Amino acid sequence: MLTNASIAGSSVIPFRPDRFTHNVIALGVLFAITSVALLPLLALWEGIALCVSLPCLNVAAASDLDTREIPDICSVGLAIVAVICLRYQPWPEANLGCALAVLAVFWGGSSLSFRLRGHEALGLGDVKLLSAAALLLGPFGFWLLLLIAPVGGIVFALIGRKRRDLPFAPFISYGVILALPWAAWLNGGTGA
Repeated sequence: MLTNASIAGSSVIPFRPDRFTHNVIALGVLFAITSVALLPLLALWEGIALCVSLPCLNVAAASDLDTREIPDICSVGLAIVAVICLRYQPWPEANLGCALAVLAVFWGGSSLSFRLRGHEALGLGDVKLLSAAALLLGPFGFWLLLLIAPVGGIVFALIGRKRRDLPFAPFISYGVILALPWAAWLNGGTGA
């Protein structure tokens, strides 16, 4: 079995299917209840986007909780949903520009942090998930996500275990769910 001791200097945590399954179920229930509560606030295309995005967001969050890694397929899936939804966005060019800016800024910041401090401040999986979320939410919806996700992480860190490597994907995923109803309206569209 692969362990932390066998990977010198790595933060890879062994995959545990039992814990992963519990995380998927618990997060799936939380995400589903929240989504059902928010559905009346969503336009048809937003509701469809949310329902199609839920599996990607759920697996990303559960995987990050379990292994501290986010599968690329989750970010790619969310990005595909976002590209399909660009047709319904008020300014699709702004969404694309926001996603590219998020990728550049957060990737650059994480790389700089790694070079200066010797460890990642934000993993590349988180950066890719944030970029896909920016593509879906647009520039102003992304700012709302940036308000929601860190607040959740801070509250979790204050009441939860004191850890240096806090998984951020659960808070990004939940932030996408909470920000989606207001994203189109914030970006100048009509929303629901």
